[in-house]
Amino acid sequence: MRYTIVYIPLFLLFTWTNHIRVIAQEKRTCFATYRYEIHVINNLPPKSAPLVIHCASGDDDLGNHTLTYKQDYHWDFCENFVFSTLFFCHFRWGTKEKALEVFNAHWRKRCDDGYCYWEARNDGLYVSTGLNEDIYFKKYVDWQNRKG
Repeated sequence: MRYTIVYIPLFLLFTWTNHIRVIAQEKRTCFATYRYEIHVINNLPPKSAPLVIHCASGDDDLGNHTLTYKQDYHWDFCENFVFSTLFFCHFRWGTKEKALEVFNAHWRKRCDDGYCYWEARNDGLYVSTGLNEDIYFKKYVDWQNRKG
């Protein structure tokens, strides 16, 4: 009986921690807000300089990421409770650069299905207007020459 008293709490603790670990590996679920996933894809010429991005919001700095040809950097998040979430990225490619918002809570129609796709091409940055095989990219902005 004495062993049972010790083993049952240990068993419950082990089971609970494994359950939490499984939940953490699943896609994020949001309570009372929407979940979004942002993708940034390097579709620049194959043998050109890599695309370097630095993305952040008011709460999260995602750091610098170097993307090679066709590489996709993505992240997901839950919109905040006042629906004011904003993410911006600074894109750098060789002598070109551009900083812009990649998610703004006021753009619900742009990311209506919960996914936003951005693609860097040699003539500028493009944004998606669809999902999966129906992704259609529309030019959003031209590159600017880097200063100094």
